[in-house]
Amino acid sequence: MEMMTNYDDHLHKIVSKELMTKSMDPLVWYKAMEETGFSDDGTTKKTYVRLRVDALREEEERPIIEAGKESWLREAKQGIRLSQFLLGMEYRDLPGNANAEGALRWLTRAAEEVPMAQVILGNMYANGEGVTQDYVQAITCWRLAAQEGIFMAQQTLARHYQEGIGVLRDDCEAFKWIRLMAERGDTPSQSILGNLYANGAGVEQDFVEAVIWFRVAAEKGNVIAQHNLGLCYAKGQGIEQDFTEAHVWHRLAALQGDVRSQTIVGSYYMNGNGVPQNDEEALKWFRLAAEQGDDYAQFFIGNFYHYGRHVPIDYAEAVKWYRRAAEQGYKPAQQALNDLNM
Repeated sequence: MEMMTNYDDHLHKIVSKELMTKSMDPLVWYKAMEETGFSDDGTTKKTYVRLRVDALREEEERPIIEAGKESWLREAKQGIRLSQFLLGMEYRDLPGNANAEGALRWLTRAAEEVPMAQVILGNMYANGEGVTQDYVQAITCWRLAAQEGIFMAQQTLARHYQEGIGVLRDDCEAFKWIRLMAERGDTPSQSILGNLYANGAGVEQDFVEAVIWFRVAAEKGNVIAQHNLGLCYAKGQGIEQDFTEAHVWHRLAALQGDVRSQTIVGSYYMNGNGVPQNDEEALKWFRLAAEQGDDYAQFFIGNFYHYGRHVPIDYAEAVKWYRRAAEQGYKPAQQALNDLNM
C-alpha cells in the first residue's frame, strides 16, 4: 500500500492535471515516469500505471453507462465517428469539468469525419469548456466546418468577423460568408448582404446590388429588408425614386411593428408623399411609433397638439409629448419646449 502511495505522489509531481485527465494511453504515463528517472524492474510500474488508467477510464465512463448509452461508448471505441460525436455531446451535457474534457476528446476524434463536431469544438474553444479559451483554435474549427457547408459555422464565422469577436474585424471575410449563406437562400443573410452593399462594407458600395438583395428578402417578409427597400425607393438609391413604392414597403414593415417604418409612414401621410395627405392617418402611425419610444414621432404628436393639427389645441398634451422626445435628446423638441417657456 505504501508503494502505491509513493507511485501516486510521483505521478502527481510529473504528470500535469491536463495529462492525467485527458490521456488514457498508459504508454504516455509510463514514458513520463521513465523520463524523471523513477525506475524499478518495469513490471510493477507498468501494472500500476495500467491500473490507474483503467480506474480513470472507468470513473469517466460511469455516467455514460448509467445513462444507458453504453452502445455509443462501445461503438465510439471501435472508431465509429457518429457514435464518437454522440458520446461527445452526451459528455458535454453532463456537469463538471472532467466531463467537458471527455466531450472535447471524443468530439476531436469525431471531427475527422463529422463536420458538426468541428462546430461544437469551436464553441468549446471559444467558451473555454474543458480547455483554455482559444479563439484561434475556435476559428480554425468553425472554418473547417464552414468549408464543408455547415450553415451554423458559416453564420458564426460571419458574425465574429463582422463584429470583431475574438479576431480582428474583417468586413471582407464577413462578406464572403454572408454572401455564401445568402446565395443558399437564407433570408436574414440576404437582408444583411443588401446592407453590406448599401454601406460598402467588405465590398464596393453598390446600391443597385443592394436593392436586388433587399427585394429578395423583403418579398419573403423580412422586416429589415422591407424597411431598407423602402428607403432606397424614397431616396432614389439604386432605383428610380418612387414614394408610392416606398410607402408600400414601409407600410409592410410598419404593420410588422417596425418603429422606424411606422414613423416614416406617418410622415408620408403628413406630407402627402406617395399617398394622399391625411393627418388622421399620420397621427395614427405616429402614435404607434411614439408608444414604442420613437422621439421623432413623439415630437410630431406634440406638434399636432401644439398647433391644433387634426386635434384641438392642447398645450398640456403638446408639452407631454415634446418632453418625451426632448428627454431623448431630440433638439427640435427641446426648442419647442423653450418656445412654450417650459
